[in-house]
Amino acid sequence: MGQVIKRLGLPRWNSETTGLDARSTSNQRFLDRLEAENAQLRGSVVELMLQIQALRDRVETLTA
Repeated sequence: MGQVIKRLGLPRWNSETTGLDARSTSNQRFLDRLEAENAQLRGSVVELMLQIQALRDRVETLTA
């Protein structure tokens, strides 16, 4: 593959000069944190919905 790149006159990939590897790693860590926070928030929403339903059920029982 290196010979093909040389023949075509294309620059070789160099992560040190582009900085994309570090940026990609940083972006991946950020994405991982966002996904973890999203999962935590979804869990909180489910818990709140269950609490709301329990309160509704209780109100129905008390007013019946």
